Amino acid sequence: MEKENKKEKIKKEKKPVTLKALIMRRVIFLVIFLLISVGITAFLIINPFEKEENKSSDKKALSNDVPTAPKRDHKSLIDYEKDTFDYNDLEVTEYEENYEGYDISYFQIDGLKDKEIQDKINKNLINDLENEISISKANGDIKDKFYSYGFCYSSFANTLSIEYSLSSYVYDEVTNEDIYRWEKSVCENYDLTTGKKIQIQDLFTDDTIGSDLFDNSFYNEFVRNYTEMDLDDEEYYLEITDYKDIEEKILEFIIKFNNGEEIPFHFDEQKIVLSECYARIFFDEHLDYLAIYNKYKTNESIFDGTHPKLHDLPVLTKRFNSYYQILDEGENYYIDADLYHYQNYENDEQKILDAIVKYMDSDIKSLKEVDNGKFNIYNYSYTFYETKGVYELQIETAKMETTKSLFKSEVKKQIQDTFRKARRIEGGDEPLYNNQFYYYMYDEDYDYDNVEKDWERETIYVYLDKDGNVYETAEEARNPSSIGIKD
Repeated sequence: MEKENKKEKIKKEKKPVTLKALIMRRVIFLVIFLLISVGITAFLIINPFEKEENKSSDKKALSNDVPTAPKRDHKSLIDYEKDTFDYNDLEVTEYEENYEGYDISYFQIDGLKDKEIQDKINKNLINDLENEISISKANGDIKDKFYSYGFCYSSFANTLSIEYSLSSYVYDEVTNEDIYRWEKSVCENYDLTTGKKIQIQDLFTDDTIGSDLFDNSFYNEFVRNYTEMDLDDEEYYLEITDYKDIEEKILEFIIKFNNGEEIPFHFDEQKIVLSECYARIFFDEHLDYLAIYNKYKTNESIFDGTHPKLHDLPVLTKRFNSYYQILDEGENYYIDADLYHYQNYENDEQKILDAIVKYMDSDIKSLKEVDNGKFNIYNYSYTFYETKGVYELQIETAKMETTKSLFKSEVKKQIQDTFRKARRIEGGDEPLYNNQFYYYMYDEDYDYDNVEKDWERETIYVYLDKDGNVYETAEEARNPSSIGIKD
């Protein structure tokens, strides 16, 4: 009924111009303009901008155009269907300290064979942050309220991407608005084979030029975060009210890229995010120029083996971060199981974690031994919490029975594609929650009927005491006895 009313409303009222329509009109205009100025555009892209006095006139000439890359011979470095990558066998740990009166957190890494490189990176990971705070404080950028937080965005293919975000605010309690706002990003992107910092240009082939990346797809992404928009409360449409100097800003990115200048960013397995404007460049739209998955490969591992992670994953696969993962394929099974915990435990954490890993390994071992004449697919999520002195382990199970030939020809690719399209499903930046691919593998609209038809699902609970013994009920865990204890 709601949909029918909506259709009736659309027939009677003229809808405001949508974001898509605005973009299409603008793109059409840009194409026409491009035909007029293609000679100038090609020259400006191919030749570096050496004279400062020419830059202003160049921007003016292209103020209403997104440059298009010229055609040229090019060889791709990546095989999208066959290439794989490894997560780094690296431990990335967050620490807290008080620096010049400010509470901050920073990251340190462990697991590299070359300790000199490891020490070099670790020094940068703290010094870069502290130096930026000192400079910003001296410049008067930091006011009454100061916030600092960091996030490790990726650790794969012998690369690392971490970003610290700094901000300061002065809040007016009368108007409920910020009367001062300052933000700064400290980007820490590393080649772990050398300890050198990675620039955005390093993620792509040597012949990549700015307009290969900052193209019409980027324009559509950029327009959402750079322009000014108003929401139509009645029709729930976002309408652009001010494009500002969007083409000039994109051209600025192109020039910086071509000149090898620094562009603040972080990256993960699927995309780059520009820190200044939170505009994204997705790798799957630029596969021909993508180099990161192969550029830093080495014949021998650069890690000491103390922190093993998953290996041989399809490129552009993005997984949800977990404490412990099992990904295994056998003659009659495919298993994807992950362990998570979302609380900070100070006392017996490691003892409990070790006990749960042992329980999980035993659980998965029993799944591998199932012989029912089928090919069994298991997608398990283990999550534990502490509640009133007892550790509760919640196990969400999903099982699908198929044939080996069907798994090889269809289902395995479905699973792989689900992890590759994670950013579209989860709204932009998040991988599949707890790596529960079964929930998302049919389409982006969540086909519950197929999930119910194909998958057997169950939620199981077990409980652990402070010594790591496993029980079937919480009451037994609170009052330990031999009943309920499992090996």
